Amino acid sequence: MSMRINSAETKRSTMQKVIVMKCVRELDNHPTAEMIYERAHEEYPSISRGTVIRILEQLVMKGEMLKVNVENGEPWYDCAITRKYEVVCRKCGAVGYVELDEVPQLEKPYMYSRGDDGFMIDGCTVRFLGYCPDCASGEKAM
Repeated sequence: MSMRINSAETKRSTMQKVIVMKCVRELDNHPTAEMIYERAHEEYPSISRGTVIRILEQLVMKGEMLKVNVENGEPWYDCAITRKYEVVCRKCGAVGYVELDEVPQLEKPYMYSRGDDGFMIDGCTVRFLGYCPDCASGEKAM
C-alpha cells in the first residue's frame, strides 16, 4: 500500500515539474516565479505558489534551469543551460544580456563559503558594463 502512495506522490511531483518547466519555456520572456506560478495555476489549479518556488529552486540546484538575479527586481528563470549576465550601457543605461557557457571564475570559489565578516555566501551577481550599439556608434545623443 505504501508503494502506491509513493508512486502517486512521485507521479504528481513529476507532473508538477513538467508543468513548471513547460510554463518557463512558454513564457520565454525572463519570467519571475510569480509569472510562472500564475501560468502553472491556470493549467493545474491545485499547484501552490510554494510548490512552484520549490520546484524552481530544485531545478536550479540540479543545473536544469538558471536563476538570474536582477538588481531592483525579482529574479527570473530560464531553461537555457548557458548563463545569462546583464550588460548595461554606460551612456544611456540600456540593458541587454550576454550568454556564456562557462561561469566566470569569480563566481566559483565563493559559492557556499563563509566571508570574512561571517556572511554565508551562496551566490554572486556579475554585471558587465559597456556601450550599446547605438551609443558605440555615436547615434544616441546625451
